Amino acid sequence: MNSCGGRKKHGFTLIEVLAVVSAVGVISAIAFSSFGNIRDNAKHAKLNTDVTTVNSAVKQFLTSGGSLDKLTKPQDIIDALKADTAEDVRSTVTGFSGSSIDPRLKVVTGKAGNDQPVVTWSATDTKFVINPNGGSGILEFVLDENLADVDYGKRISTPTVSYNKDPGWIWAYQDSPATAPIGPSEIPVTNVPNAEIPPPMTKLSPPQISIASGTFTEDQMPLTVYLSNPNDPSTWIMFSINDGPFSEYSGPITVTEATSVTAYAEGVSNLWITSDDVHASYQVSPPPPPENLSPPEIFLTATTFTDTISEITLSITNPNVAGSSDLYYSIVAPAVAHPQRTNWTRYSGPLLTSIVDFPDGYEIATYARSTDTAKYIDSATSTAATTVEFLGISVTGDVLFVVDGSGSMRTDFGSSTRFEFTINKLIEVIELLPASIRYNVAFFADGVHWTDGSDQLKKATSPNKNATINSVGNIVADGRGTFYTAALSLPEQFTPLPKQVIMLSDGLPTDTGFLSKAEELAALGIRVDTVGLALSSTDAGEGTSTEYSTNPLSEIARLTGGSYILLDKP
Repeated sequence: MNSCGGRKKHGFTLIEVLAVVSAVGVISAIAFSSFGNIRDNAKHAKLNTDVTTVNSAVKQFLTSGGSLDKLTKPQDIIDALKADTAEDVRSTVTGFSGSSIDPRLKVVTGKAGNDQPVVTWSATDTKFVINPNGGSGILEFVLDENLADVDYGKRISTPTVSYNKDPGWIWAYQDSPATAPIGPSEIPVTNVPNAEIPPPMTKLSPPQISIASGTFTEDQMPLTVYLSNPNDPSTWIMFSINDGPFSEYSGPITVTEATSVTAYAEGVSNLWITSDDVHASYQVSPPPPPENLSPPEIFLTATTFTDTISEITLSITNPNVAGSSDLYYSIVAPAVAHPQRTNWTRYSGPLLTSIVDFPDGYEIATYARSTDTAKYIDSATSTAATTVEFLGISVTGDVLFVVDGSGSMRTDFGSSTRFEFTINKLIEVIELLPASIRYNVAFFADGVHWTDGSDQLKKATSPNKNATINSVGNIVADGRGTFYTAALSLPEQFTPLPKQVIMLSDGLPTDTGFLSKAEELAALGIRVDTVGLALSSTDAGEGTSTEYSTNPLSEIARLTGGSYILLDKP
């Protein structure tokens, strides 16, 4: 049996919820608008009350014999009301003799919008009046605690009626003698001229700003800006910095980056119309992009360590503007990576390097580090390295030595034979090869005379170098003929391909077709440096083959981008 008696339970429908939300939104909008109106009305009511209070003080001040005739600026009028009556006349003043208004009172001036009230001083009516249509004037009256103890001086009162200082009647007065016999008064009647229409008010000209808007360099900042008033001396200038409150201009303005100045001229409100605003803004130009520093220059007193050169002095020069950078360097053995540039050593003078410290030679890297990153960018890296030389030719990379093994190499050459001289120099250079280089040695005559059979360029490790030295020391020069084609065919048999071939021979070729072979090596990027050992002048320029008209070793070097050396004595 249904205990609920058939009643149904209902919730709120979507339409009912939306209706409630809409009603709440309408009520909130009305409340927000009303709050805004209440706030504005409260502000306007306060301004009305303040003006009424200040005008009462003005009336009291004037009634007590005070004078505001020579004052035109609102703050000057307020300050005049703060002065006490001079002591010598205080006892005879019938009205209020103390300060007429709170000494902390201060006016805030500026420009109000068209729908905002502003207060101005009416010299004609001797009172402050409210202009509901905005413009320049007093925006509000505030109390400034810093003014509480300011001495505003004494005022000299000239009241209409005062107490008598002398015995007698309480009021101070003096009877005037009759100016005419007693009887009917004669009243002269004259024509009253028409009242003069006051001249129309003049609109003031805007102030002049000494420095116009513009963009300036950091070195030109800060700027000193002057404002000048082209109008009547009784008028003054009001100015604002960066759209802040307006103040009366009294002297130079110091402006910095991103500063704007707004100014206008104003005067007594019933005589002058406030001028239009003038503006000036000042920006700092962005600094020029930093310059790239030039790489340093490296100088070595020698390019290789030898039996006679065990020390090399290196020096670095900075080509950049003095003070723009410092030099930093790193020295490592061949095939060793340089550390991060932030860990390099600062250069302070020439460095002495020794074969003891760098038996395999070294590479030096250097760069100019900026001392002012806003103006300069660190330079690229400069490098230099010591090299190994074979008979005056530098070994610059993976290298294959190709040596003439023909019988003519047994000819005397100084205190030894040409072959013995060559083998000794070859052993010297192999001993100095850095571990970063791959190398091998081959000999030719009328064909391939000797190789180690590996057809590999080997790393210049101590075991490999010792094995090569032992092998070449046992080779005999007894080949027949000087086949340059055989010599130039050797590089392509090795893996990896050498980047450099150093070819030595003491004779002219006894075959043809070798220049085409040289061109093939050039196409593979292999440079061939050549050494002519004890070649006669006839050999150097005249040959029996019609394939060449100049020294063939020189021509091979030229075709492959290499160098040629003629060595005619030890």
